Amino acid sequence: MIYWVTGTIPSSMRFYKEAFAGKALVAIGLPVTVPSGVVAFPHEIISHVPESFCYWGYPNLVHYTTMPTGGHFPAFEQPALLAEDIRAFARKVEALDTPKEKTPQ
Repeated sequence: MIYWVTGTIPSSMRFYKEAFAGKALVAIGLPVTVPSGVVAFPHEIISHVPESFCYWGYPNLVHYTTMPTGGHFPAFEQPALLAEDIRAFARKVEALDTPKEKTPQ
């Protein structure tokens, strides 16, 4: 609503137009192979995707969280929950990259 009232709706929608038009869609369907995390908020505009569905596009899914509350703008609605979830994801990714002890040669 605020975008309509302030007259900024065209600029706010530009991202969506450019992201989902033409050649941008070519990349859809390619899996993301780096360690990934998903957080699902119950009041999201698009209903949240079950964890089992996420592995199709993110075969290296290392973190999945279903939040108890929040929606489309979690950084504004639930900043503490989102920040802690991002930290938990980062800890998991860092643990994946922990150097292993090298065997003597």
